[in-house]
Amino acid sequence: MVRPHTDALLLARYLANTAPNVDLTANAKNPTSVVTAATIQAAVEAMREGLAVDVDGDGAANSKDALIIMRALLGFRDATLTQGLTFNSSSRQSGADLRTWMVTNCGLVLP
Repeated sequence: MVRPHTDALLLARYLANTAPNVDLTANAKNPTSVVTAATIQAAVEAMREGLAVDVDGDGAANSKDALIIMRALLGFRDATLTQGLTFNSSSRQSGADLRTWMVTNCGLVLP
């Protein structure tokens, strides 16, 4: 199960991170989880390199995509999902298109 307060937060931290050797899981990982920080980072890096998290379709996996994923996981829809974001070169711009892409391509079950 993907969770906005851990999984989407880790993705946002990774995509926004510019400093090497930062523990992206600090205060964001379930303390009883057996998954290591290195395993989480490797999974996120693989998603980013394959653009599996380029939700808006602008050719870059970045913090905007992470914010869209987090908002969608929290139940945001339509205009609230895209509020305050700029989609100049994005192929997916509406809340409905973004949610459909996440369900179809990321396998997310959205509220």
